[in-house]
Amino acid sequence: MTDRPRLGQIPYLNSLPFQAGLHATGAIDHVEPVTGTPVELARLLHEGALDIAPLSAIEYLRDADRHLLLPNLAIGACGPVRSVRLVGRAAPEDLRGTVEMTDASATSHVLLKILLKELWSADVECTIGPADFPAVLDRAEAALLIGDDALRLDAGRPPTLNSPVPPMSDLPISASRVSDLPLTSLHVTDLSEAWHRLTGLPMVFAVWAVRREYAQKHPQAVARVAEGLNASLAWSFDNLPEVVVKAPTAGLPDTPGYLTEYFNGLDYGLGRHARAGLTAFAARAHAHGDLARVPELEFVPETLKAAA
Repeated sequence: MTDRPRLGQIPYLNSLPFQAGLHATGAIDHVEPVTGTPVELARLLHEGALDIAPLSAIEYLRDADRHLLLPNLAIGACGPVRSVRLVGRAAPEDLRGTVEMTDASATSHVLLKILLKELWSADVECTIGPADFPAVLDRAEAALLIGDDALRLDAGRPPTLNSPVPPMSDLPISASRVSDLPLTSLHVTDLSEAWHRLTGLPMVFAVWAVRREYAQKHPQAVARVAEGLNASLAWSFDNLPEVVVKAPTAGLPDTPGYLTEYFNGLDYGLGRHARAGLTAFAARAHAHGDLARVPELEFVPETLKAAA
């Protein structure tokens, strides 16, 4: 058992600036890291097995009474995010079958359902499964991919796909399954870009949250972690070439500037516009029955931060 705060970590590329910076600055020595998917970290935080973690936005909103937000820390984008995508046989507005959603992220589920109804008016059935691309498209009309799985769609294909996939009966003998088709035949839609088109606001996918009870009992530890995360993020962007060189790139485009462009396209803050986007997401999630109420965003008080 350790006295260090138990800090959650997401094993996705979009979290690399936090992780790389924590190690480079030595801040990792002051925490007990625990790695898991967004869904797993939400469960651990709810159960009290974690103290501070990057929490999927919808999971924070559903459990806001138990958590406080660390200020100015998030993962989102104002426009394309690349790591949350819908890939399918048809354009989103033409979907009429089954959409399989990965079981790793609850926020993306809710966002997709909002977009399907409000932006595309698509009448589909959403199911949850492994979304094992490309095999998933042999059983579903489209699939929601997140994280590195979504980023790998960029390898060897143009950024925008508009060619319709032919019916199964029209496929050549050499491509008897949809999964045998080239990526250039599929439709890929960035959900963050679609959200911005719908609302004009940024999309916040994850926030940094701390259990209220822990924050009240250990204000100095919370302040130290918040300071360490901000310093880690600053270090990573000051040393982005070094971070990019060490990043895992299996299956990703080998273009030299790809990862630099990817990281620079993300918003790791939680400023006024990002908070407005998060509140708008909460309001729409509530309207669609995926959130019991729209909570007020509550941050770690200045009094706790000052305790450090």
